Amino acid sequence: MSLLATPANDTATECVLIFTIFDPDGSGTLDREEFGSLMKATIMSKLTHVEFLMKNDAAKKVMEEHMASEYTEENGRFYEAVNEWKKIEEPTVENTAPIIDTYIRVNSEQQVNISSGMAAACVDAFESARDSGGKIPKDLFDASQKEIYKIIDKDSFSRF
Repeated sequence: MSLLATPANDTATECVLIFTIFDPDGSGTLDREEFGSLMKATIMSKLTHVEFLMKNDAAKKVMEEHMASEYTEENGRFYEAVNEWKKIEEPTVENTAPIIDTYIRVNSEQQVNISSGMAAACVDAFESARDSGGKIPKDLFDASQKEIYKIIDKDSFSRF
């Protein structure tokens, strides 16, 4: 539980959560691979609890299922899409447009819950760069990703 930065009330609750995350086959024991996943998670425990959940495959899967049950999975998808986008040395219109069109534009398929001003600023900066042939700003999604992180942390994770 300390990995998830949430103290458990009792050992039984702690065990249930740990086995839910690290025993995906439900065998009731941790095999070599599952134990390895637990050890990797321990190493990553210096991350915030949301970062831990997003970077640990087993924990991420459980959190994604939780977010889907709350109809908030777009937040996790957006957060991950932006992380992948940030790995691109020089973002282009072609690899930036899907994020704008899927998550940021008003009435988009998986629109994330950011302020209209923040969404408009993102779209305007993107369209300005696109129309002028300029570079896509590397910080284009910083504010919106930070806002979504807060939502995941305060809402989805607290209910998780």
